[in-house]
Amino acid sequence: MSQSAEYVSLTEVWVLEGKVDVPVDLRPEGSLNTAKRTGFMLDFSSGDGDGFIEVRALDIDRANDSAWWSKHEPIIFDFRCSIIASKPQEAWLRANDFLQQMLDRITFWAGSPLSLISIDFLYNESELEACKKNILTSYSWQTNGISTRRTTPFLNPHLIPTLRPTERAKKSLRWFRKSMTFERPEDQFLGYFISLECISNDVKESAKITPKCKQCDAELESFQSNVEGIKHVISLHKDLPKDLFNRLRKMRSSIAHGSNIDTLNQEIGILLPILQKLAAEAIVLSLKADPNTVRISNTLANDMLVFGNTPYSADQNPHMKWGCSIEVARTKYQQKRPDENAYQATK
Repeated sequence: MSQSAEYVSLTEVWVLEGKVDVPVDLRPEGSLNTAKRTGFMLDFSSGDGDGFIEVRALDIDRANDSAWWSKHEPIIFDFRCSIIASKPQEAWLRANDFLQQMLDRITFWAGSPLSLISIDFLYNESELEACKKNILTSYSWQTNGISTRRTTPFLNPHLIPTLRPTERAKKSLRWFRKSMTFERPEDQFLGYFISLECISNDVKESAKITPKCKQCDAELESFQSNVEGIKHVISLHKDLPKDLFNRLRKMRSSIAHGSNIDTLNQEIGILLPILQKLAAEAIVLSLKADPNTVRISNTLANDMLVFGNTPYSADQNPHMKWGCSIEVARTKYQQKRPDENAYQATK
């Protein structure tokens, strides 16, 4: 990408745009202000724009009413969020990570589940601003970034006659399917581990354990560990590390209890395909079939990232849709009253 000598930046503001389903009534509970709200803004940045999101309803009337909602009739909002990054690849990864965090946080704020409908494009806001000042003539723009993988034929048609799952297996199958739809490796790991836990007692019923006090040798309350089936499936593979069960359990605990994911990524990458295979084999054992015959496709998708430049046009740039740059929107957000600063009202 060629740039003007007048434009030099080591870190830049990038903006991700798309659509989300927000099943809420925008009118704040108890507010005396009857103006219809167009959307809301939230700023989790430290003053530099690295963590700001603006969400705007497509149907303002429906978004300001206690309307009927279903997954088949979503209440659609446009969104744009900003992050700081130095390279397109980094921008894509950070923007997607921030978006998922925002969906989680806004879901909790709303008390209703938000879901992503589409990611439309990512662009370099800093370069766009430079274009508006006639320093640059084009800015970076990315319209893909879709998770992709190659399709395969049905991999386990031989299992159809045995697909009469127990109640435990039904739950395990549900978590297995959910895990295959998760995008984050750590989420997949937790899902497959739960799937394996659900099916463990179908594979091998855990015996009741009655521990004794180390000081007085008195018997303590009995319990079932519910992991004997997991250990049994692992034991079928003589080539697997002898400490695999402890590594899987330790990783599950590390992910669930907030360890830094960046420090776990390498170990997750090693353990995840093994865990997926073990969960699949345990389900097949529950179905009274041969676990060695099950095949599962790789669920870690590749992101198809195609970056390019788009010529700047004063009347055809992303700011036209929103009425201002994202930095101006963030400034307006900061200037509103604290009790109203999350909402945008119609004029």
